[in-house]
Amino acid sequence: MTYAALGAAYIVTGLAATLWAAATKTDPTKWSQPIAGVLTWAQANAWEWLFWLILLTGAAQSLRRHMGPPWQWTLIENMLGEFRKFVFGPLLQQSEEHHHRVTLFKRVWWCWTGMPPWGGWAVPMARSGHTTRHGIAKFRAPDNADDAQGIAGRTWAKNDAVFVSGLPDLGTDKSDGAYRTYAEATSVTVQWVKKRLDKKKRPLARSFGGYPVLVAGKPWGVLVLDSRSESGVTKQSYDNSLDYYKMLARFLGQLLERAR
Repeated sequence: MTYAALGAAYIVTGLAATLWAAATKTDPTKWSQPIAGVLTWAQANAWEWLFWLILLTGAAQSLRRHMGPPWQWTLIENMLGEFRKFVFGPLLQQSEEHHHRVTLFKRVWWCWTGMPPWGGWAVPMARSGHTTRHGIAKFRAPDNADDAQGIAGRTWAKNDAVFVSGLPDLGTDKSDGAYRTYAEATSVTVQWVKKRLDKKKRPLARSFGGYPVLVAGKPWGVLVLDSRSESGVTKQSYDNSLDYYKMLARFLGQLLERAR
């Protein structure tokens, strides 16, 4: 719905800007009323209205390109779901599906909800499954790699696979040492971990995997796998799914390149 509305806005504002520009080159004296009056008013207000129309046209087109067509993101989410089945197959049969997830992050320079909003962020674009899609965290991914945050930010900075497993269960172990271990291993602060637990009211993942995503041969974002199992994501599970991941990365790159 939003994608279609932006398309309509792009057409309407673009057409209006074209007509307004044409009106500035038309002699009102050659027309009778009320057309002459409309042309005179349009010429007197041309620069102000043309500025906003051109701005809205560009914004609508940029947002459409950022969003991509709905069918494209449906396909990407399905691909992430199949990748999750391949990686977490046995675990999915023993626990809930939302305990093991695959999330696609895009690296952007500006994030409206970030603090500060500029400088580089890894923002979620798609996730496997149909639950736990709201309130997905965003992570700092600045040019200064030492300041990267979370598995997403660290993977972006490293531009290579990242694995973290065996994290403490903060639902049962609430010691200061457990919080510090978790925070240090996942490149966040203890305050971030506690705030996340209080906000989501559910256990945090105990193992992670991060994989870079390239578009046209250049870094675009990252894939992050997370599991509530302490051994759900490991270097071995990555090696076992490496061929599948390479195939997924290739198709993702082709799809995302069309959305640029």
